[in-house]
Amino acid sequence: MIGPGINLGVPMADYVSDALAHVPSLNAGTAHRLLSECPASARFHHRRLNPNAPGDSTKEQDIGSIAHSILLLGSVDCVAVIDPIDYPAEKSGAIPTGWTNKAIRAARDAARDAGKIPVLKDGYQAIEDMVTSAHLYVASSEIADLWLESDREATMLYQDGQSWLRTRPDVLTKDRRAIIDVKTTDRTADPDSWSRYQLTGHNELQAAIGLCGLHIIAETDPKFIFLVIEQNPPYLCSLVGMDPAAVALAESKLATALTIWERCVSTDTWPGYPSRIAWAAPRDWQQAQWLEQAEAILSENQQ
Repeated sequence: MIGPGINLGVPMADYVSDALAHVPSLNAGTAHRLLSECPASARFHHRRLNPNAPGDSTKEQDIGSIAHSILLLGSVDCVAVIDPIDYPAEKSGAIPTGWTNKAIRAARDAARDAGKIPVLKDGYQAIEDMVTSAHLYVASSEIADLWLESDREATMLYQDGQSWLRTRPDVLTKDRRAIIDVKTTDRTADPDSWSRYQLTGHNELQAAIGLCGLHIIAETDPKFIFLVIEQNPPYLCSLVGMDPAAVALAESKLATALTIWERCVSTDTWPGYPSRIAWAAPRDWQQAQWLEQAEAILSENQQ
């Protein structure tokens, strides 16, 4: 257990398992599930409420985790680099392309069992190139000084009303006036596109929890900035901040999630989806799209 406030050196395993406060705490992932799915799903995926909750290990998430470790901490301790040349096929001797034979899959699984993130040699080189690109970008950007004067992967734990909340800012400035969160993406880092497709949901709730936490703990009026890094060459980067309207919307969503969380925790009741029939209705844009499509079909068939 740790005390409320900003704590350095908390193991990631303790943060993920929520071994922090004397009661379960709310993080962005759980808040997002409460709003986008239902309390039953939120409870199932909460590691303290359900120790058997499934972990995340998609290829994109693995790339992001490795890039975070190298970029923020300069550490490769979490990584197991696997060279396919060391795992030829048993019968043919062919060098696998990806995780395509029994031997290399066994090496991958052994790495997971050892608490490491397995990555193929060429994939690791791509991650190193991505991190190099990010370093160069940050050094010439508006956040260069903030990046240098910061704490990395601090664990923030605080109480808001009856509930405890937790978050783990990637970069927290020493003056506690800014949080910089690193996001890697297999899509575009173009600020407009990323804001439209990837800010809403988990990311905006993460920002709201961090900003509210600094209000309470440090009594500052902080900013939240995303450093977005593309996972594909040429590994372009961008900076996306949240303006006051975006922050207000995120805080409103967090307040709603907190209300649901407090009710579920106090009653130990975690309802699923409604038992009533939900009648699906087309969206306005679907109707307009079909009318346009129907007009084109009729026009073609009249010729």
